[in-house]
Amino acid sequence: HAVGAVKQAHLDDAISELQQVLKVAPDNAQAQFLMGAVNYAQGNYGQAEMYLSNVMGIDQKNVQARKLLALTLYRSGSSRQALDTLRPAVPGNPSDTELLALLQKAVAEGAGKPGPKASAPRATSPFDSQFAPAGKTLASGNESEAIRLLKEGPSSDASTEARRNLFLVMIYVREKHPADAVKVAAQYAARNPHNSAAHLLYGTALVAAGRRAEARAQYAEAYKLDPKNLAALLNLGNLDSLEGHYGDAGVRYKAVLNQDPQNAVAMTALGRLAMLQGNKAEALKWFQQAIGAAPKFAAPYIGLIVVYSESGQFDEAENAAKRLVHANPGNPAALNALGAAQLDAGHHGKALISLQQAVKLAPRVPLYRTNLARAQIINKDTMDAKDNLIQVI
Repeated sequence: HAVGAVKQAHLDDAISELQQVLKVAPDNAQAQFLMGAVNYAQGNYGQAEMYLSNVMGIDQKNVQARKLLALTLYRSGSSRQALDTLRPAVPGNPSDTELLALLQKAVAEGAGKPGPKASAPRATSPFDSQFAPAGKTLASGNESEAIRLLKEGPSSDASTEARRNLFLVMIYVREKHPADAVKVAAQYAARNPHNSAAHLLYGTALVAAGRRAEARAQYAEAYKLDPKNLAALLNLGNLDSLEGHYGDAGVRYKAVLNQDPQNAVAMTALGRLAMLQGNKAEALKWFQQAIGAAPKFAAPYIGLIVVYSESGQFDEAENAAKRLVHANPGNPAALNALGAAQLDAGHHGKALISLQQAVKLAPRVPLYRTNLARAQIINKDTMDAKDNLIQVI
């Protein structure tokens, strides 16, 4: 099922299927590799690294996983570690020499002043001893044991320490332990006061804990240390927007576009900002631009749907939802948005079909079942509606 979903580009569905496999077979190398590949395709390099590292822990001779792990590390800015990871795979695969040369060039151009450990390749990757067992444990649903393994693992270099702290914060936030996330991120930022990414991570943990003023200071420091850190600038804009400083937020989002004119996230943020200010025409303009820059990005379509629905243009909202489904066929979130728009437009039979498909693809998402129950009640199918609401509860 997962492979079929990948072939149809239904990556979220593939992840859902693979998670089921890993719950009962956490050492299944094929499932771990596919999880890594799907996350790599989605640009989730931290998650991809974790799963591919798991594969290396299970099978050191898996050349395919080693190459993709090297590419993942390269994409996430760890050129030296990518090079060290790839080298054992190259001797038996001459076609990989081009990739090896690319990584060697990246290291030569970006290594700066390497520390004493960075100059020589390690015999074994730190992932084999630290991230692989933690990743397998996390995949099996044992978050507390994964946290213990990550905490006790060695930090052999700055890159490994960065990823370890990222994973820890990610797990703590997901498991709703924001105080622990803040503690980890604060200690990491204190050890790396000149590291922009460390302050960005600290700010994100503080936002999860509801400490916005402190988060703002960390994002500002991250941007000060690296003016190309657009994530820090976007997050500052988001805080401005939350606090009602719409003018300041707009300045920050447009500053992102000055550096990256095709940044769909900034365009979508400007659209939401226009909505908050009651300028629906401006909001529609930004959402349409964001869709043009990133046709598969769901957020601007959702923005269009909301603007049209609030204006009573329910057919236009439904058309925007259809565009979202066309851009992301088989995506349950897109089908849910379409079903909700069809309900508002009075197309109750069509809504029922769309929402049934969304629930079939993602049966554990409460929102989808709730919307399906709404459609079933309208269509006088109260028994099925009751069953769905019981499952939500």
